[in-house]
Amino acid sequence: MLASLDSAGDGAEQQAPLPSTKFANSRLRATWLVIRRQALLDLVRQRAFIIARPIEAAIQALIMGSMLFGITPGATTWRKTFAACVVAVNYVTLMSAPQLILVFNTKRVFYKHRDNHLFPAWSYTSGFVVTQLVPSALETLLFCPPFYLLVNFQRSAGCFFTFLLLVWSCSNCVAGLIRLVAFSSPSLLVGNSIMGLIFLLISLTNGFTIITSSIPDYLIWVHYLNPTAWCVQAFAISEFTSPGWQIPEANGWEGLTQGEYALAAFGLRRDRMYIWYSVVYFWGMLLVYTAAGAVALMFSEPAKPRPTVEVEQGKKQLEREVQDTAGRMARMSSMAMSTLSAQASSHLGAQLSCGSDELETSTSQRSAVPFDPITLICRGIKYYVPDPSKGRAGRKGAVDDGDDPALAGKLQLLHDISLVAEPGRLMALMGGSGAGKTTLMDVICGRKTVGVIRGDIFVNGHPKDQATWSRVVGYVEQTDIHSAAASVRESLLFSARLRLEESVSFEHVRAIVDDTLRMVELDRIAERIVGGDGSGLSLEQCKRLSIAVELVANPSVVFMDEPTSGLDARAAAIVIRAVRNVADSQRTVMVTIHQPSMDIFEAFDALLLLQRGGRLTYLGDLGFESSQLVAYLEAQPGVEPIRPGYNPATWMLEVTGGSMSTTFKDAGQDFPTLYRVSHLFQQNEAHASQLLEKCAKEHPPLTLRSKYAASQATQRRWLIRKFCKMYWHLPQYNMTRIFLTTIISFIYGALYYNQGKVAADGSISAAQVQNIAGVLFSMTTFLGIFNCISIIPLLSAERTVFYRERAAAMYSPGPYTLATSVAEIPYLLIQALIMSVVAYWMVGFDPVAWKFFYFLLLLTLVLTMYTLLGQFLIYLTPNQLMAMMLASLFNQLWNLSNGFMIPYSEIPRGWKWLNRISPATWSLYGLACSQLCDKETLMTGLSGSDIYLPDFMRAYFGWDFAMIWWCVLIVFAYCIFFRTASVILLSKVSYLRR
Repeated sequence: MLASLDSAGDGAEQQAPLPSTKFANSRLRATWLVIRRQALLDLVRQRAFIIARPIEAAIQALIMGSMLFGITPGATTWRKTFAACVVAVNYVTLMSAPQLILVFNTKRVFYKHRDNHLFPAWSYTSGFVVTQLVPSALETLLFCPPFYLLVNFQRSAGCFFTFLLLVWSCSNCVAGLIRLVAFSSPSLLVGNSIMGLIFLLISLTNGFTIITSSIPDYLIWVHYLNPTAWCVQAFAISEFTSPGWQIPEANGWEGLTQGEYALAAFGLRRDRMYIWYSVVYFWGMLLVYTAAGAVALMFSEPAKPRPTVEVEQGKKQLEREVQDTAGRMARMSSMAMSTLSAQASSHLGAQLSCGSDELETSTSQRSAVPFDPITLICRGIKYYVPDPSKGRAGRKGAVDDGDDPALAGKLQLLHDISLVAEPGRLMALMGGSGAGKTTLMDVICGRKTVGVIRGDIFVNGHPKDQATWSRVVGYVEQTDIHSAAASVRESLLFSARLRLEESVSFEHVRAIVDDTLRMVELDRIAERIVGGDGSGLSLEQCKRLSIAVELVANPSVVFMDEPTSGLDARAAAIVIRAVRNVADSQRTVMVTIHQPSMDIFEAFDALLLLQRGGRLTYLGDLGFESSQLVAYLEAQPGVEPIRPGYNPATWMLEVTGGSMSTTFKDAGQDFPTLYRVSHLFQQNEAHASQLLEKCAKEHPPLTLRSKYAASQATQRRWLIRKFCKMYWHLPQYNMTRIFLTTIISFIYGALYYNQGKVAADGSISAAQVQNIAGVLFSMTTFLGIFNCISIIPLLSAERTVFYRERAAAMYSPGPYTLATSVAEIPYLLIQALIMSVVAYWMVGFDPVAWKFFYFLLLLTLVLTMYTLLGQFLIYLTPNQLMAMMLASLFNQLWNLSNGFMIPYSEIPRGWKWLNRISPATWSLYGLACSQLCDKETLMTGLSGSDIYLPDFMRAYFGWDFAMIWWCVLIVFAYCIFFRTASVILLSKVSYLRR
């Protein structure tokens, strides 16, 4: 597609040496190409999503339709009919929400295309409009028929196809509005917040939670701009003006039919022309939103990436590299490689440090806490995984049979690997892609969660015990996994305190952290926030932080998985210098590394080389400037000798077939077999046997007091401290919540101003009851689900950190979930206070002290319950997309069944249980009862007859004043349930697969 965009046109000849137009293609052709590309991305590549959405629409239609089943026109069913119209519109709105993510998936790519003048911005926005038409039509066709028929709307072709047209048109209009938010927002977080506000406004002003005639004049413009309000009105006009609702007047309705009375009660028009005005409005506003989005994209800019190395630091490092390279080349030209192997240990450290004085520091000075050096010996390591094709693909390497039935049909990834890793020596683990480098490291560390492991691993001469091994080993993974809102120093303090014995004082812990910060050269940025997505630390600084987090735990063995991956030469040199410092502190260090530079490769003492398929090719010392490795490989048949000045790592991979041959030919030998019959292999086996016997005599087996270094009390204290500080460093999360809560409070107050006050004569109308119940319904559900969805991305990222820290035996799940809950409490209280202080008095609820504090208490519990629900969902599901989908599903079901949209008395018998198990039922029940169910006020019911307010609430909604404190206890019980379930899920369920 890009090639087509870059072409000047089909068959067109170049007319001038330089282009004379802004775009290579005409605007129409560019737009057509963009639409094709967008269709490929959204309709083909997102096939699972495109298939799942219509299925979800059909299921939701069946659930919603069955809960509103069989409405018949009558004096008491017009409110339920109107509720059915609103339910359909609300689902149309939610159908459009994924447009935000679809835009952000390609937005950064658009900026690159825009800056290279591939196409105009309006081509990009138009592509989304066109590609949305087919999926929205499919969803409409699967949602509308079952919903329409189950609800028992007017059975006429005209009304049915009008319903279809309105749903499809409104869906595309709202999708255009959401895309405008995405085009205009600098980040997904900001876009989510703005979308939440928009959803609030359009749900409040659609004419149901507050009837149109009660909307204040200063906010009525929101109602007129609201596409869902136009859709609700069109639905209602189409249904209530149909023949089925032309029932003669009753109870003195002043000559109106029941359908006309229903429209008048909600302040809606009766002219059927407004149905077609609505359709024109939907498509007209879609064009406006699309054009506005194009303008926003023309003037917005993406976030700038952070350099991997600071400018001044990079200059100094470059100077050291130049000096080092000149010295190394001079030595190579004057000295023979074969005579220098004995000098390796005396030169390597000074060469890598580039003049650093740190390597002169003794081990005792550098290590603040004593540790036991560990010699690691592995004998005959084999690793098998299930065959994903279950034998159908005939994969090479699958075990056909054998004495071990557990291995039958599995794929063997590691073949009889033996190695020795000693303290103070830096070992490189290398091989081509698919050689099994990371797999071998995971197996040795005990991080594999699937597959079968065979072979022996000895720690200081004794068989490895995983419980104790995880406490003495540090594993720096290839992906830098840290809490983004913590500072560098806080990350190290947290790791040190929970992984060191409690006998080590906090002052000692701080000293260890300071020492480690200097070792990895992070002391100058110790207070910087780790960050992510281009903010905070650079890539190489994150690599060094990953190393430091493991070092402060005082491990005896350190494994590092490609610590230089993705770094430039200067950044890689900084990281490797830190790794060299670790090895020089007499720790056992093994590092997987991919295509290192010559300087980095020569920093290692030994090499373990794997060939594709997990077979051992070489294990031994490198020698000074790789002399021993070169001598061994050049002695093998067919190996082309290395050229002076060529990188031994690159040469080694090329001649052994570990990488594509560019300079040297692949020798074409079976190097693993050659190694097993070599003298080097015999030496290694003898050396391993001697070490095994010696270490077993000199060292007792590793034993530890408990599974965790820190007590439960220490774990709770430090986890709460960590999350409280993290939340303080997350203004984009917490301040956004508080700011939006303030705005939402004033929106509710302004929209429902004085709607909660009972008239001086004590009278109250059905419309006022509707408005009071509507504001309480919206206030609890919207703010609650906003908290639920907001916490999911945060805890999704933190769950990855939890998996890493749990593997290091830092803490148990109980204190972790407690800390995530405690850290939320201050912000939840602030949200509840703002909403109570602002909205309670502006809406005009009863100015009674106990009612105000009851409102504050129950609202706090509701917000807590929804926040804990978000935590529960992220621990229940494998990713945040699934968690958000479940949150949306729960929200829709709870909103539909909580007794406001469909009162309890009108819910079908088969669905009444859903009302009782819905937490939203009890929050609305308690708040509405506290305001309405104790007023002995006479009102006009839905049928036009007089009834006392408590009797109406009990008969229609099923709410009794005696239950208000039970509602508090039930919501609190849901809080306990979701927190307990979170602990169980974290303890028993893991979605980490390695």
